[in-house]
Amino acid sequence: PGQALLIDRDGKPLSELPPAWGGLTGKGVTPAVTEAQSAHLPNAVFAIDDPKGFNENTGVITHDLWHRFYQEQMQIDGGKNDKFVAWADSGSLVMGHYDGSKLPMWAIGQKYVLADNFFQGAFGGSF
Repeated sequence: PGQALLIDRDGKPLSELPPAWGGLTGKGVTPAVTEAQSAHLPNAVFAIDDPKGFNENTGVITHDLWHRFYQEQMQIDGGKNDKFVAWADSGSLVMGHYDGSKLPMWAIGQKYVLADNFFQGAFGGSF
C-alpha cells in the first residue's frame, strides 16, 4: 500500500518535513542530532538508525512526542493519520523509525503481527 503524505493545517501536503524542533535527540545525548541536521527531510518516513543518515542506535533518547487529548485526535484526522506534524511540537521526529529486524522480538512480531489494526480507546496524557 502507498504511504500518505503528511499535510499541514491548511490541508496541503508539506513540501518537506519541518526540523525536529530542539533537535532529534534528547538533551545531553552525545553526539546530538541537532535541529539543523533534521531540517529539509523529504515528506516521508526515515530510519533514525540508517548508517547513511543519522546512524543512531535503537537505545538513543529522542524527544518525547505529545500525549494530549485534543491534539491526538487532530493528528489522527478522522483515521487518515496525516497531521502528526501539523499538530505537534516534534517536527520530523514523528516520521522517524528504527530497523528492528535484528531485535529478538522481531521474529515474534512477524509471527503474531504485533499491534495490527491498532485501536486507541482513550486519548490524553498516555496511550
